[in-house]
Order: sequence, then structure tokens, then C-alpha cells
Amino acid sequence: DADAARIDADLARDPALAAAVRATPGLRIPGTLDARSTLFRTVVGQQISVASARATHGRMTADLGEDLPASVAHGSVTRLPPTAARIARDGAELLRGPARRT
Repeated sequence: DADAARIDADLARDPALAAAVRATPGLRIPGTLDARSTLFRTVVGQQISVASARATHGRMTADLGEDLPASVAHGSVTRLPPTAARIARDGAELLRGPARRT
């Protein structure tokens, strides 16, 4: 589990974030790894139905993600979602819709 107080202290050192951290300490987006992951999920989710977006994310994780170490894998959660760099490098085959529209 994340140490919310320490995270807030670290984020508050950035002048651009300090006021927001003071206004809403501990605020996080649940179920996301980082801002890039959140952005990717948001963009994909706006383009297709929720069910299709969920399937797309599942395929991306299965095909481009990395295995979790056995010590942290739990139940069906055995892979990390792919990084933005990996999606940019290897995701074109899975993300065919945007290419067809451009």
C-alpha cells in the first residue's frame, strides 16, 4: 500500500502541485498506475464502448504487458499493463481503429 502522507510531501515539493496537494491531500485516481495509463484508458474509452475498451485493454496487457513477479501476482492479476513507450513501439497492430480513420 502507498504511503499517502509521504506521496503528498513529495508532490508538494513541486511548486506547480503544492497548492493542489494542500487543497486535496491524498487524492488519487483509483485503479491506475500513472498519468499516461490514465490518459490512454480515457482516450480508448471515448472511442469505443465500455466492453470494447475493456477488451482492448485486456489484449494490450496480454500482448504487450510484462509478467508480474510471482510474489506479487494475485489470482488473475499476473501482468502489468504496457508502458506508453511499449504501446507506441508495438501497439499499432492492436490499435487499428485510429489508423483507419486517419
